[in-house]
Amino acid sequence: MKIQPISLADIGRLSPPSVFNSEDWIKVYGDDLNLYGIFNANQEIIGCFFIYKRKRANVLTQISPPPFTPHCGLYFKSFATNPAKRHGENKKLTKAISEFIDSQYKRAIVTLAFPPSLLDTQSFYWQNYKVIPNYTYQLNLAQSLEVLTAQMDPKTRNLIKKAEKDGLTVEKNTDMNLVKSIVRQTMVRKGVKVNEKVLSTILFQFANDSNSFSFVVRQNKEVLAVTFCIYDNQKCYYLLGGYNKGNSHAGAGPLGVFESIRFAQKQEIPVFDFEGSMLPNVESYFRSFGGDLIPYSTINKAPFVVESLLKLKMKQQF
Repeated sequence: MKIQPISLADIGRLSPPSVFNSEDWIKVYGDDLNLYGIFNANQEIIGCFFIYKRKRANVLTQISPPPFTPHCGLYFKSFATNPAKRHGENKKLTKAISEFIDSQYKRAIVTLAFPPSLLDTQSFYWQNYKVIPNYTYQLNLAQSLEVLTAQMDPKTRNLIKKAEKDGLTVEKNTDMNLVKSIVRQTMVRKGVKVNEKVLSTILFQFANDSNSFSFVVRQNKEVLAVTFCIYDNQKCYYLLGGYNKGNSHAGAGPLGVFESIRFAQKQEIPVFDFEGSMLPNVESYFRSFGGDLIPYSTINKAPFVVESLLKLKMKQQF
């Protein structure tokens, strides 16, 4: 297998099913996103992934998935039907990617996540990458709404009931300025860096009725919480959410998320994905909706001196 730069048109010809590989999503990042194709021995493109480059301390280069994207968009057409050949094909794929990153980004800090569909990351381990498990929660929307509700943590279910009893309302939202304001406030409050440019591009250029939706929760016309989800034919992703701390209700966030789940189910989308978090308080919140725990992998590597310093600040990754 061989890896080389490709264009957006090449990805279009592959037709990956994920919204994160769509033309509109990739255009969010412009020239900051490097697109790569995976080619077989006959020089036929059989897969793709992307890498986002950013500067750290204005000196070091870091490669990772782009902001607000959970992974590197790896998509790969497998033609093997024999299990042994299929595993061998996967080994060739991951070996080619690891060797490519080593050759092209030798001095970079690598913190690259892969989609849950990539189960075998052993080749990266053999190439001296730190392979770290991450997790997301996914809801099977083929289940009835009653089953989905029953699977929730009772505390979350009761918060939703209390929100409805206290007169909170939830409705479809088209005001992306409202989403940006509440989400930005929430991220700043939690000490999360906000990429203003990317956030604005997602909300004001990417978002439309065919790829995303938003809900707002109010009480007496006052905004309490918002949600923003993107979707494709296979999954709906809870991408952004936030709440108004100055006018809060413990059930506002859960009510907004639950309405988002119900809306995705009505669109006949098979899976609702919380897009994961390794932050304990966020993880427990996502977990409370009763989804299946889904692992995915990140690979991490840096030049020796840099990695030694990163171990002090980012022990979980390096």
